[in-house]
Amino acid sequence: MRHDHPDGPWLPLPVVPLLETIDDLEAGPAILAAWLAAPMVRRSLERQADAGEPVQQVMVGYSDSGKDGGITASVWAIHRAQAAIAEVGRARGVRIRFFHGRGGSIGRGAGPTHRFLGALPRGSLAGDLRLTEQGETIAQKYANRVTAAHELELLCAGTLGATLAGAEDPPHLVAAMTQLAAEARIAWRQLVEAEGFLDFFAEATPIDAIEEIRIGSRPARRTGQRTLEDLRAIPWVFAWAQSRFGLPAWYGLGAGLAALREADPGGHRRGHAPANDPPCEHVDDRAMGTPPVRVTMARCDADRARPGWNIRKIARHCS
Repeated sequence: MRHDHPDGPWLPLPVVPLLETIDDLEAGPAILAAWLAAPMVRRSLERQADAGEPVQQVMVGYSDSGKDGGITASVWAIHRAQAAIAEVGRARGVRIRFFHGRGGSIGRGAGPTHRFLGALPRGSLAGDLRLTEQGETIAQKYANRVTAAHELELLCAGTLGATLAGAEDPPHLVAAMTQLAAEARIAWRQLVEAEGFLDFFAEATPIDAIEEIRIGSRPARRTGQRTLEDLRAIPWVFAWAQSRFGLPAWYGLGAGLAALREADPGGHRRGHAPANDPPCEHVDDRAMGTPPVRVTMARCDADRARPGWNIRKIARHCS
């Protein structure tokens, strides 16, 4: 794994930092600055580049950051981290290539390719990127030649367009989104830390069945503890989708919008449609960097999502 050189040892295999919680993302610029300052890292990047431009890959995680702070805080933290980390790389003569760890559902960072690329911060894309395609997304996008060609066209054209025509984030929009994300994160943490929430999650979703089906590449829980932190993001999002709640894909945004409208009506109007519209129905997904909440809300089924309507209770009634 390590090669020796007169200038010092270096690694031929790229090492990719992973930032997948809100705290990780907020600390990302400082982490990368310290990482790139390490002599062995610098030697490794230069020798891996073989006289070309040194490139450092950085993976940003959508699923775990969404589970940690809610989807609105997650998306904005990823957005701001990319901008800051790209600047850290430029200051040190290293191009940052971001590796987007997106899942197949909105609660795990999915969404239309062109909107995803159009929302990337200026300077974070320099002609290429990496992203994950997994699960049912592979069949949806690449199952036949026509859809695969269309998806690759969107990806290539969007990458080129975002590289050449990226726009700076307007200061008023940054201020509005920062407040929106902070309020949304507070609402999310109040929910998941509320007394009885885990019991509600166990009763309202089929998480017990999901943990037993063993169709994933990894166990549903990291160590087997019955805690939210120990539960992996994939079964977390899948369980809420199966119960028609779709909770990870929308919860917190409405509270954030309501708080923003009350604290800064002008910022709310500049970022959204008229302030008398219902929150969560008029978010400009691409401009605000927020997820396609309207799609999720359309998929949710309020009748089936009632706390008393879940698979375990249905099984009791049918037995």
